[in-house]
Amino acid sequence: MPPQSLQQLQPYFERADKVLASDPENPWLYWACRVAQLPEPYPFILQQHEPKSLEVIQQAI
Repeated sequence: MPPQSLQQLQPYFERADKVLASDPENPWLYWACRVAQLPEPYPFILQQHEPKSLEVIQQAI
């Protein structure tokens, strides 16, 4: 996901953590542990590189 999207979703993730943490019996309490998150965007390699290609692809996703 584009970095802007992750920033926009961050408050929702924080709220989900609070709601799920309110019930210790909830099996989804540790949902974030089951989701993989890469620190950097996965490299996308094009045969014919255009300078804005990665940016356009990230925005489309």
